[in-house]
Amino acid sequence: MAGHAASIVSPKIFRALGFTLPETAVAIALLHRGSGRASEIAQDVRIPRQTTYSILAKLVHDGLVTPTSGKGVRRFTLDYGQLMHYIEERKDELERIRESLRNGYAPSVAIQESQSRLPRVAYYEGATGLGHLFESMLEVYRKGKSKKFRGYGINFLASTRGLEDYVRSFLEERGRLGVSADLFIARGPDDFKITNESSRLGRNIKHLDIDEQNAGIYLVGNRVYLFSFKENVGVVVENQAIAEFLKNAFDDHWAKSA
Repeated sequence: MAGHAASIVSPKIFRALGFTLPETAVAIALLHRGSGRASEIAQDVRIPRQTTYSILAKLVHDGLVTPTSGKGVRRFTLDYGQLMHYIEERKDELERIRESLRNGYAPSVAIQESQSRLPRVAYYEGATGLGHLFESMLEVYRKGKSKKFRGYGINFLASTRGLEDYVRSFLEERGRLGVSADLFIARGPDDFKITNESSRLGRNIKHLDIDEQNAGIYLVGNRVYLFSFKENVGVVVENQAIAEFLKNAFDDHWAKSA
């Protein structure tokens, strides 16, 4: 799928979006691969590794490329869905600027007002897509924007269907970042293996009187993540008002639960 997407995306598209020739080459190479290390992309485009890494860091900052890490290996991902989402965001930004000019507001004011009122929604599928979403949670914590994780989740990591090893490394990294995690799961056994503080990884678990589930709802910063591990699909909604309401409701539920 990644190679097919790259074959129908012309470099002219990236140039029209304002990317330089080296940035365009890196984006196209990554789109062909779907996922790759900086050294692999550097070899593909014949650009020094450090230059390639700097370009990838810029594309991550711009919101086009997603970084992932697992087992000490840092990788970068870009697929057709991410590119389309990036283009939609650019289109929305230009529309807000156009409206600001029409109404006489400064563009920065118009963009800030619009962003505070309109939710941002993104959809991902497959193990790689869900990996993007877990990595985006870690990015929130790495930036110091939050140190709290709230969620309704699954009892067994094996239920993540192809993501089990990644989720384990996610839990370890989240704990290393000093995040406190409150998680509701269904009644019955689980495989979280919390035996002492070192294995707790900042996690606090409570059980609901429901059957085991194949889905999860996670609240991180101003984002709400909805996962279905049965179909391996995920949706993230980014909106302060929605997230605050759900976090307050979660905290009330947590406080009243045994």
